Amino acid sequence: MTDRPILFSAPMVRTILDGSKTQTRRVIKPQPYLDKMGNACCDGWILGQGADRVPNFESLASPIPRSSTGRVWCPYGQIGDRLWVREEHYRFGHWEEVSSVRTRTGRQKWAFVQDSREVLFDAPAEFRKGRHNKDTLTPAWHKRLARFMPRSASRITLEITDVRVERLQDISRGDAMEEGCPFPNMASGDDPRRWFSELWQSINGPASWEANPWVWVIGFKRVDGGKAGE
Repeated sequence: MTDRPILFSAPMVRTILDGSKTQTRRVIKPQPYLDKMGNACCDGWILGQGADRVPNFESLASPIPRSSTGRVWCPYGQIGDRLWVREEHYRFGHWEEVSSVRTRTGRQKWAFVQDSREVLFDAPAEFRKGRHNKDTLTPAWHKRLARFMPRSASRITLEITDVRVERLQDISRGDAMEEGCPFPNMASGDDPRRWFSELWQSINGPASWEANPWVWVIGFKRVDGGKAGE
């Protein structure tokens, strides 16, 4: 069993906490192609998760170099693996220069130094959104992006229960509900798939739904033992 990080926005974190979100979709990179048998392939191998997935070179018009892994695995893990959630949060600390290190543009590199182990998920009364150029050393609450969350600060752990590959627009009404749709599946005039398409575009851009990319569909359950809404 392997633990890997995964980022979620604040609204999606709330749906995980209340138990309404048990699926997520992530764009496959690079995008696969279809062989003559209709299998989604990448680098000459069928995209797969289980042991029943095997290479299918006979169906390729022009075989391409084989992958050293034998199959293309989901980068987020396999069934039974765990994901620890990275999300926006608040930490108390200050900023210090990183000695003799510059950014790509030649500017001084700075590092956030944590002065307390406490982590907040709701905004404190006062906080800074980034490094304060005129006052870097004074400890204060800082808003930290999800990608800066360390494993020790994560409050949500998920266990992968399903992994499959499909086109984005092939999502069913039921799966849209599993993505965290806030209204009942059979509500008159409301289609969960429309809600999901709007959510997807809000995250990935206005043309991202029409692009209809291949995605990893990852099913999960919460296993950290926390209570909804904590």
